[in-house]
Amino acid sequence: MDPTGKPWNPDKALIAWENGKWVGDVPDGPWPPLADAKGKYPFIMHVHGFSQIFGPGRVDGPFPEHYEPVETPVTSHPFSSQLQNPMYKFVSSDLDKLAKPADPAYPIVLTTYSLTEHWCGGGETRNVPSLLEAEPQLYVEMSPELAKERGIQNGDGVIVENVRGKVEAIAMVTVRIRPFQVQGKTVHLIGMPFCFGWTTPKCGDSTNRLTPSVADLNPNNYKVVRFSEHLENNTIHWNFFPDQCRHCLEPPCKEEADNYEEGAVIQDAETGAVIFTDKTRKISDEGFESMRSACPYDIPRRDPATGLISKCNMCHERVVRGLLPACVKACPTGAMNFGERETMLFLAEQRLADLRKDYPKAILADPDDVSVIYLLVDVPENYHENSVAHRFQPPMDRKIFLSMLGRPLRRSVGAILKL
Repeated sequence: MDPTGKPWNPDKALIAWENGKWVGDVPDGPWPPLADAKGKYPFIMHVHGFSQIFGPGRVDGPFPEHYEPVETPVTSHPFSSQLQNPMYKFVSSDLDKLAKPADPAYPIVLTTYSLTEHWCGGGETRNVPSLLEAEPQLYVEMSPELAKERGIQNGDGVIVENVRGKVEAIAMVTVRIRPFQVQGKTVHLIGMPFCFGWTTPKCGDSTNRLTPSVADLNPNNYKVVRFSEHLENNTIHWNFFPDQCRHCLEPPCKEEADNYEEGAVIQDAETGAVIFTDKTRKISDEGFESMRSACPYDIPRRDPATGLISKCNMCHERVVRGLLPACVKACPTGAMNFGERETMLFLAEQRLADLRKDYPKAILADPDDVSVIYLLVDVPENYHENSVAHRFQPPMDRKIFLSMLGRPLRRSVGAILKL
């Protein structure tokens, strides 16, 4: 649309500014169009509201591109000379191996999926007897053509193997799975659900033994959901913990970073958000280790390719425009809240008092020190070692010692938090 909020093509309008309000679709930002005195630039996911132009020297973009998966049955494709995503991230370890493109030892393509009966991971539903009876065991779905080629009958036990490991499964021969014709040759596809294995006895292996640890277009993961399991009174308890930056009211990472590069880490006075800037590239490896050691939750991570030190920034570019952080906005269960600090603390104390009726061990995790407060229904050690703060004192060299002399005492004001 144009700066006044009028669609360039009225016949294909999705949204328009009429009589002082938006009609049609719901905009991400409720403010008036750019031409209005109260208008703002439209690209709300960028700090300054401007679009970004991708030019020479960029690794990827700006236009959609076809990339083959990291493991692929072909060595090239007709769309470009770039076979795979140049920005994919992977884990390097003895167990995280990747097969080369078109490896003749592994010519079959595997896809994974969930089950209607077991929904997603199946941690809960695969342990419900009636649902486990409906889908009792790991299987591998394959086409009649592949079954005939390999001499496999429906119901046979088979071994599926790749460069990372192998699993046993029951063959399910269906017409739903069909071979592909790719570059003049037949490529077979198989499908396996990923909800078996783990703790449920006699249901078969876990398909995750085969899947690679690869992420496309995801240079940094700012939140990791950690899982822990413990036995208490002959009952298995599962705890899940969304580990991320807590945005400390007095961030030790900033104190350490200031010893190496002023402005590399800043704290927004209005929201309390602790933000890592591009200046973190200038911090030495020693400085990074000092920052990470100082963090009571072991959060900072450095990208070895760019030198940037990264973490969650509380979706600062959204919050300053009156929007919720993305995780709060997207949470389907309403488990997270966002608002003024005093309001959130009041809500947290109310919720804590209510939960302690059934969970007497429930606590708030470091509510006096952080802006992201978790309510734990179990003791912290049953979640994760960093569910509450622990402070590692980094080595203090002469440079750090001298920089700390005369440093004024200060306490950052954190006005906004998540629960």
